[in-house]
Amino acid sequence: MGESVREYAKKMAEMSTGVAKRAYEYILRNGEHFEGASQPSEVPLTAIVVFLRTRGKRSWCWFNAQMLSLSPLGFDYYEGVADNGVFTGAHAWNVYKGRVVDVTWEDLPTEFKELLDIRPLQRFQYLGVKIPRDFVRKHNPIRAMTVQPLLFRYLEEERRDLTHWYMIMK
Repeated sequence: MGESVREYAKKMAEMSTGVAKRAYEYILRNGEHFEGASQPSEVPLTAIVVFLRTRGKRSWCWFNAQMLSLSPLGFDYYEGVADNGVFTGAHAWNVYKGRVVDVTWEDLPTEFKELLDIRPLQRFQYLGVKIPRDFVRKHNPIRAMTVQPLLFRYLEEERRDLTHWYMIMK
């Protein structure tokens, strides 16, 4: 289960250096595995309005998922590796009530056209880590207009905090 995403993360950890290597190793150690995506009926309709107002776009997975996580609707923000049956690689998505909501790869970004006909694609695989909402808000894409991942920044700040804590405890 989830071997394509785990193998990809493992291969990237072996091939990468620096912060990218640490990120893939972190994903392998701490990542949660998900399969498929939520049924449209499980996603609050108010999320549609939030998403349309932020003008989510195809291939802007980090921006799309960050924006949805900033809504007050309880969407968690995840970054990691995903496989949609065609592409395996770095990706960002949301989790709502324990299920993936992927507004970039599903039909949701196309202005939620034919919303009731969207069906979860069970072959999708996800392996990623949750980045806290406060951290996403701190690096708010509305202000920064970023389409960049936050995991690298998150790991650097976490490492800095641990180093600071270690120095205080000495």
